[in-house]
Amino acid sequence: MMILEMKAVIKPSQFSAIDEAIRTVQFIDHR
Repeated sequence: MMILEMKAVIKPSQFSAIDEAIRTVQFIDHR
């Protein structure tokens, strides 16, 4: 999955912000 590839590239300091973005995308996608 693209998300897993992104996580591997993202720095730990940015992970929290990206994680929130992923949750938002998943929430919208489920609607």
